[in-house]
Amino acid sequence: ESIRGRELDARERKEKTNQGVVIVSCSSNPWGQSGLQSGDTIIEVNQQSIQSPSDFYETIKKHDPQKPMAVLVLRKGQLQQFVAVTFKP
Repeated sequence: ESIRGRELDARERKEKTNQGVVIVSCSSNPWGQSGLQSGDTIIEVNQQSIQSPSDFYETIKKHDPQKPMAVLVLRKGQLQQFVAVTFKP
């Protein structure tokens, strides 16, 4: 598994955002190469809101790995957009 995420805890929901998945670990290829880091909160994938780890994994399973995937993350209080060419769950 090249990326692993978890649900937001109560503190994170209060202080950061009500939605998203916190990245626990991501490999250097291709998730890490896109610029994503452990601790980032994934808010959207291809403009689809991510509420839970199951949302996230279902969204990337349905995605064509040969097409770019836009990932919106919250990092240190700021929204940042990342794009990767190939993603495999």
